[in-house]
Amino acid sequence: ETLTILDTENHSITYVIEDGPEPISKSTVANYVGLLQLSAVTDENSTFIEWSSTYESNDPNAVHEFCNPIYVALLAALKQHFAK
Repeated sequence: ETLTILDTENHSITYVIEDGPEPISKSTVANYVGLLQLSAVTDENSTFIEWSSTYESNDPNAVHEFCNPIYVALLAALKQHFAK
């Protein structure tokens, strides 16, 4: 993964995955761009994190099945870390 945009004013980062294990290797996925966007939830004094990605793949289901558990685990770890 390579960080391509760090936008501190809008609380977001954008990154690309140039290569990785199957099913996100450069031979099966092109133009993978990930985005993390933080938004204030003012009535709860909390933060909403939206993590999304776009990519080109002949098997988008495989990419989703590979990446989604990683997103879920990392977001859970962030929640646990900041809940302390």
